[in-house]
Amino acid sequence: MSDARIDELARLAFAEARAIEPTDAEIQAVVRRAHAEPSRRRPARRVILAAAATLTLAAGTALAVPQSRDAILDGFGTFKDFFTGGEPPGTPVPGGEKEGQLNWFGGSDVATGSVIAQAGSVRLIAYREPTTGMACLGYSLAFVECRPDTEWSQVLARSPVVVSGPLPQPDAAGRLPLLGITADNIATIEIRYADGGSERVDNIQHGFVLFAEPKRTPATLIARDQTGVDVATIDISDRQWEFNP
Repeated sequence: MSDARIDELARLAFAEARAIEPTDAEIQAVVRRAHAEPSRRRPARRVILAAAATLTLAAGTALAVPQSRDAILDGFGTFKDFFTGGEPPGTPVPGGEKEGQLNWFGGSDVATGSVIAQAGSVRLIAYREPTTGMACLGYSLAFVECRPDTEWSQVLARSPVVVSGPLPQPDAAGRLPLLGITADNIATIEIRYADGGSERVDNIQHGFVLFAEPKRTPATLIARDQTGVDVATIDISDRQWEFNP
């Protein structure tokens, strides 16, 4: 992978840091690790570890009803359980799947992983890394984010929707995927464009993958509960919607 590509993925991972800033030493360690990986086995994978991982910190979230941090965290019942040592929600990763088919697993025991959401060839998974014991989220073939449980709890307490992306992995129509994990009561995720149009995915459980058209200027992401009530609105207009080929 070229240095420009590595830099692009690093910008994606660190674009939304607000409260936990990685040190220069941590960033350099991640880059050294990426360059050191044999290209034969890891042509595309990027692992963002612990304090160096900042991409999912929620920013610009407006809640329909003001909630305390504890109340927001409690809303992630299943993910809260996972981030305190329990099993991840979702469905088990299919047995016998080859490394690099839809996700990189960073040497984890794939049998312990769960599929949170998938659309086309883009998939969000959750698993626990056996060597460090950290809980991890795998964002398709782009990167893996691993954190100690205490840090994940801090992330969840910020918003009922934790959004990542878009990833530089377009579909056939050129749309880019946003991924995220959600509180248990979230059933619908909708993206609204500056031109008034929208994209949505219904009947979600714990997370989502939703493609958006960059040229239409995605403006906001809205999360709704099972009754159709807006729970949270997130500004996504300033995210990186263009990537070099």
